Amino acid sequence: MIKNIHVRYPGTQQNFVEFNYVNLDFRVIVAYYAGIPVGCGCFKETKIDNVVEMKRIYVKEDYRGIGVAKTVLSALEQWAIEEDYISSILETGITQPDYL
Repeated sequence: MIKNIHVRYPGTQQNFVEFNYVNLDFRVIVAYYAGIPVGCGCFKETKIDNVVEMKRIYVKEDYRGIGVAKTVLSALEQWAIEEDYISSILETGITQPDYL
């Protein structure tokens, strides 16, 4: 995933290296297909009451188009609901229209 982001944003990613980790308070899901990790995603609290931010939703290129991202996002949303969050946000960059 990090390699993919560097290709899309070659001139800026060095500014975000310190953020390329998963904090222990993030809730993380890894998706597997036939025992192979093929996708992931997580969410974290925001400064807005009862709102989480979805982060690092990613699916390996060979496994896109079969519903992995939808399954990951749905599972994260359900998890957030179970923790009494009522809304979520997801931000993406302008060179990532295929991520939407």
